[in-house]
Amino acid sequence: MKISEGMVKHAFKEVLDFKIKEIPKIKWSDAMEHYGSDKPDLRNPLRLVEIGEIFKEEEFKVFSDPANDPESRIAALVIENGDSVGRGQIDRYTDFVKEFGAKGLAYIRVEEANISGLNSPILKYLSEKCLESILKDLNLKKDSLVFFGAGDKKTVNDYMSKLISRIGETLDSMAARFEESARLMRKMSAEGFKVEKKNKRQIITHIDSKIFKDWGFISEAPPYQQLTLILED
Repeated sequence: MKISEGMVKHAFKEVLDFKIKEIPKIKWSDAMEHYGSDKPDLRNPLRLVEIGEIFKEEEFKVFSDPANDPESRIAALVIENGDSVGRGQIDRYTDFVKEFGAKGLAYIRVEEANISGLNSPILKYLSEKCLESILKDLNLKKDSLVFFGAGDKKTVNDYMSKLISRIGETLDSMAARFEESARLMRKMSAEGFKVEKKNKRQIITHIDSKIFKDWGFISEAPPYQQLTLILED
């Protein structure tokens, strides 16, 4: 390790004239626990959290069996502001992890940071004590989204590490699209358009109904002409 570190520092200094003070290190066991891989991309902020203890006494065998098996694990992956991830995208993530051995991809959506504010198909199988522990141990907040990987360690680590990468790519793409949308909204606002978001609809209005008539739309409430855009997942 010291020899490799010294070589990297020397190369950067000689080739780029850049002095590296210290190279961050991570134990193999920590890398596997938090990333599911010994080659994690540390630029991606997503981490796995081991929560097997929570499910040991649950009757839901999908979780209780691996929780009580020393060769298995239950890993949680928390996405802050996960309300931006629609059901369609969750289904695509599920299909994705199935390619790497997952039988499915359980999730819990946090609409409010309390038990009554949780939304998931698996809630009916879990005790109130378990749900309280999930909220507390994962420090879940409003709009968080949690994915769960359960099964033998090797398989879970494999598909959850790939899920981390896939979600990172998706969120980067969504951020880019959001920025482009924000730029467009600013431009439209400057040109007299008014844009309002309501649920999953974008309501666009303009004081001059002729703008929309030129596009072939009929004004329903003069002097405003209204166009509704439905955002997809």
